[in-house]
Amino acid sequence: MNYPTDRQSCGFSIRYIKWLIQSGAVNEIGPDAFALLVAVVMTEDETFYQRAPNFFNDQLILRCGFGSEPAMMRARDRAVDAGLLTYKSGAKRRAGVYFVSGYANETLANPERTVSESITNRLPTIPIPLPIPKNKRPKRAIGQPLFSKEDSTTAQWMFGLIQDMHPDHTPPSFDKWADEIRLIRERDKRNDSQIRSLFQAANGDSFWKKNILSPSKLREKWDELTIKLGKQVRSAPSSAPSEPKLAPHEITALRIQQNREARKAQAS
Repeated sequence: MNYPTDRQSCGFSIRYIKWLIQSGAVNEIGPDAFALLVAVVMTEDETFYQRAPNFFNDQLILRCGFGSEPAMMRARDRAVDAGLLTYKSGAKRRAGVYFVSGYANETLANPERTVSESITNRLPTIPIPLPIPKNKRPKRAIGQPLFSKEDSTTAQWMFGLIQDMHPDHTPPSFDKWADEIRLIRERDKRNDSQIRSLFQAANGDSFWKKNILSPSKLREKWDELTIKLGKQVRSAPSSAPSEPKLAPHEITALRIQQNREARKAQAS
């Protein structure tokens, strides 16, 4: 991944931002991905285009106002898929590498013109938008969730196991859970059966069932759980009901009511 060497002419970052707006690219990638590209190209300008900037996820979340890490990752994926961002992932203690792409830099038509030249005699130079390659177009419509229906079903299955040991447990954001499960599949290269098996093993352990209460925690402790619970990992159900009879909040309310009735019956 080589950083371009044609960006040191004056005003590249401003021309790039204007091109994003005038070309209609913003309508394709959405405002959050646009904010990410602006943050990246402005950082390139601050470093005088000597090298590609490095960012940790938390830095981009703060600079662009993302509400969560999954939201930032979705915006980044859209920009990359559209051919507008080049990204190389980092590691636990190494920042990722970013720089904008998709725009053919043009040198000034008359770099030696003086300030006294009449502005009215100049014609504005608006770069012609480059066509986005077909293989770089987003695979999903803007705003459509990246996680699959299977990820959503697995998220609800996980919460069902948690509710079995704590009926009053507060329901999570199932979309966030499903997106975290997607990351485990796509980035960590685990399949759905492995995810279910390890979560079920943790849920059956007296210590880990109190600590692994979300897909993000499962992802964080994956290696440690695999080492300590390797012998306890068993095949989890290959699939949960695709269409639950009740919505998650209705299931929660029903279980709370059943629990209260059971306590009343014991008291009487």
